[in-house]
Amino acid sequence: MSVLRGYVVEQIGSPEGILIVDETGFLKKGDQSAGVQRQYSGTAGRVENCQIGVFLSYATASGSAFIDGRLYLPKDWLEDRQRSQLAGIPKQTKFATKPELARQMIQKAIEEKVPFSWVTGDSVYGGDRKLRRWLEEQEVSFVLAVPKNEPLWYEGFRQLPASEIAQQVQPKDWQQLSAGEGAKGPRLYHWAVVPLWRLQIQEEAHFGHYLLLRRSLEDPH
Repeated sequence: MSVLRGYVVEQIGSPEGILIVDETGFLKKGDQSAGVQRQYSGTAGRVENCQIGVFLSYATASGSAFIDGRLYLPKDWLEDRQRSQLAGIPKQTKFATKPELARQMIQKAIEEKVPFSWVTGDSVYGGDRKLRRWLEEQEVSFVLAVPKNEPLWYEGFRQLPASEIAQQVQPKDWQQLSAGEGAKGPRLYHWAVVPLWRLQIQEEAHFGHYLLLRRSLEDPH
């Protein structure tokens, strides 16, 4: 993987690069492949018998490419030592959640000085407070999705779900912007940014913390 990362950076590296964390499923028929079981697969859009891989992609204005990957191994697999041994899983392998696997890959990218400006990912990763906190400690900027019921520190040091904070945005504070070109032209949405409170240690007090909101033009709810 180090050789791959070095090649990608050499070809498309940029200080404005983005690290993208995501997962994908590999559909399987049997039950012997490492980590295979019935679990949700984004590839299939439903629960299927599959393996799940967590991947780190790198994107710049010059292109994009995978630069790292980890196989997700469910707890049931690691607790069954005989099955794990038959599948070739090393004895010392410990269980890691998908966000923990993402953290390992981002850490490796930092150590190998992959140039990037921020990290992005869906709510599987944004919903993990440990990952968000770790990124802040590394002084890594990020835009990570969170579930609508994610409790966030709002005005007056009170916690509110993200969906309730969204309801308090004034009509004048929504902006119509494109999320990129689609098959029928710009993909337009309404966007708003809401400052959040943070319980910061002094060294990190210069970091801003915000809830970025997007809503449909046709259905504002």
